[in-house]
Amino acid sequence: MILKTALKERAAKAHGERYEMQGSLDNASPNWIQIAFGLLAAFVGGGGAFKLLTLWLSRKKLPAEIHESLARTDKTRAEARKINAQATSELDEIIERLHIRVDEMQLKVDEVRDDRDQYKLRCELQQIELKMRDDDIKKLKGILDAKGIKPSDFDEP
Repeated sequence: MILKTALKERAAKAHGERYEMQGSLDNASPNWIQIAFGLLAAFVGGGGAFKLLTLWLSRKKLPAEIHESLARTDKTRAEARKINAQATSELDEIIERLHIRVDEMQLKVDEVRDDRDQYKLRCELQQIELKMRDDDIKKLKGILDAKGIKPSDFDEP
């Protein structure tokens, strides 16, 4: 029905006419095939088919076999929990060691920063001292020039 209305709309648009829907979608109800497919999809998607298949395959098993199978399943789950707990504790230990290592590295970084700051301070002091010496040398050259003394006069032959 929806396909028919879509085809009619397309044909009406092709002819330049305006198509108005005769009926309302509120009155449309699904037919029995749509309902059956909807129920089938819900059943398969909801896991009902898996449960029925499991029941069908285990219908001739003895109760002892079923209990043995359940016991193996429980044992496997317990082993998985044990492995998971071990892995979690090992990961916690690794994380703890990494935190300790990060703390150690942070201390080393702080030491290197302190050394850097000391070297910067020493460098600045040396630059100030060098500038003062250059100024002193310029003053002395000025005094020697004013008195007419050449620096080569102080050289020993």
